[in-house]
Amino acid sequence: MEELYKRRSIRKYINKEVKDEDIMEIIKAGTYAPSAHHKQPWTFTVIKDKETIKKLADFLTEYNNKKERKSPFSNILKNIPVIILVYNNETIKRDMHILSIGGMIENMLLKATSLNIGSLWIGLLNDVREEINILLPKEGELISVVGLGYTDEKPVMPKRKEIETLIEWR
Repeated sequence: MEELYKRRSIRKYINKEVKDEDIMEIIKAGTYAPSAHHKQPWTFTVIKDKETIKKLADFLTEYNNKKERKSPFSNILKNIPVIILVYNNETIKRDMHILSIGGMIENMLLKATSLNIGSLWIGLLNDVREEINILLPKEGELISVVGLGYTDEKPVMPKRKEIETLIEWR
């Protein structure tokens, strides 16, 4: 439970390689999440190649420029040592499988924290899903992205809403 309270979204990383064994452990922990009808709808593409990560960041920069939107995220993305693309390969009852993938990703983030590896759940790359599919063709639907690396920051816990304001008892 310690990891649950300790985990933070990390946006600054040191230049240190994450071992393949640790990446495998993080993904394995993810796959122990419950899934709708036990379909385990997830597959992964692990990217460690700096040039490929830079291309993903460039896709996002181009998209933001077209939308006339300022975002520092492209620069953040360029410095993440490991990017894991998470795919859904189930088309029937898609929403249920998306929820399963969300739980799986949370397991991955918690496992990364237990290994003292920083993580970032990235949704913005969905804006450039088509470009990613052309660069890195793969079966299934790209759902989300997880970044991993050794942290170069110690973010404080953001203020949480008071639990009493979130619950309605009946």
